[in-house]
Amino acid sequence: MQIRILITDNDLKNKFHESLEIIGHDKIIFTDFNHVIEFGVSQKIQLTLTDGWFYLNDIKFSKEKVINFKSHKLITLINLKRLFQGQNKEPEYCGEFELIMVNNQFNLIQVVDLEKYVLGAIQAELPANFAIEAMKAQAIACRTYALNPRISHLPDNANVCDSYFCCLYYCGHNDLNKNYQISVLSTKNKIISYAHKPILAIFSSCAGGVTNNFADCFSDPVTGKFPSESIPYLKSVPEGNINDGYFKLQNSEALKFLYFNKEVNTFDSNLIQYKWSIQFTANELENQIHVNVQEMLANETEQLFIQAPKHKCFGHIQEIKVKRFGESFVAMELAILTSTGLWVIEKELLIRKLFKNCKPKFNLLKSGKIFFKHEYDKLGLLARLTIFGLGLGHGVGLQQTGANAMALKQKNFTEILNHYYCNTQIIDLNTII
Repeated sequence: MQIRILITDNDLKNKFHESLEIIGHDKIIFTDFNHVIEFGVSQKIQLTLTDGWFYLNDIKFSKEKVINFKSHKLITLINLKRLFQGQNKEPEYCGEFELIMVNNQFNLIQVVDLEKYVLGAIQAELPANFAIEAMKAQAIACRTYALNPRISHLPDNANVCDSYFCCLYYCGHNDLNKNYQISVLSTKNKIISYAHKPILAIFSSCAGGVTNNFADCFSDPVTGKFPSESIPYLKSVPEGNINDGYFKLQNSEALKFLYFNKEVNTFDSNLIQYKWSIQFTANELENQIHVNVQEMLANETEQLFIQAPKHKCFGHIQEIKVKRFGESFVAMELAILTSTGLWVIEKELLIRKLFKNCKPKFNLLKSGKIFFKHEYDKLGLLARLTIFGLGLGHGVGLQQTGANAMALKQKNFTEILNHYYCNTQIIDLNTII
């Protein structure tokens, strides 16, 4: 079975390209409907799109909407960078590529066997020192996600992309750890099903003690409705045993229990990703949050989740608090009380993005499971805001750090997947295709 992967640019956000620099470890063959051209081993190829023509170096090659190139060995895309084992490297790929012209740019699609896609996905998603049963669980989740992604890439003529919107994907390293290969081979064709269909196998890094409900974090990708409809197998589950005192608390008090109570002993409680904090000065917040809100209002998708005062004027920040919590106390609505009115931001990801650039190179909060400490000056004005948080990522579905901790406690991949995806089954994909 083959998978079509939409290759994004260096920031993993833009799906369009204007040029490529390519080197093959063997000869590379370019084709369209009428032409074939071959380049030798290690010959650098500059591919550009100008005035509706694909150029290969100085050769005016094709004005067809679709062209292809392939090699029997690895192909290096020199002008792209991908993070691998802590370093930005030029990615190497195997398989066939398709370039689809879209106005004056093009989509870059890699066509590859499903199992090779899974191998590229797990090496991008997990470090090589993870326990093998956790790797197997991740491999099955990635394979399942390829069959049923949250956001359809059919308009892009692809099944999935290689960015954070799907599974990270990076392929072709000679120093590939053998455990990656073992985890893929030993789970070949295995997927997770519910009602005999591939599930939406989303995952993140660390839930911070308790995983989140899907509906509490995600909007419907088609209608934009938030909260979205609940998914029966993506329910909130504790990451191991939690003191009964937690279940008697509500909202931020429950989060404080998980954050400060040293007796909490979940799969992830001893990990560096489990909890975090960050402090902003009032000036840092004042200088940037209003800019971020205006950017959200200008985005036709994000503006649906912003409730603004009638005059839409952003005043001095007086208080920031969670207005609505999910079942596991993830923030669903954030209220910003300003001198000119109340602003409300919905959705876990937008709440995290609200604090972008409040410090240099700061991108977003690590998670949406948050509570606040306000400090005021002698005049009663906000001086500092400390945000305390639990977990890393959206916290829905499989949690990579939790899965690794379970594997280290001798849990196998079936037990891991059954924990995170409630009432599901592991089946052979050939039984449903």
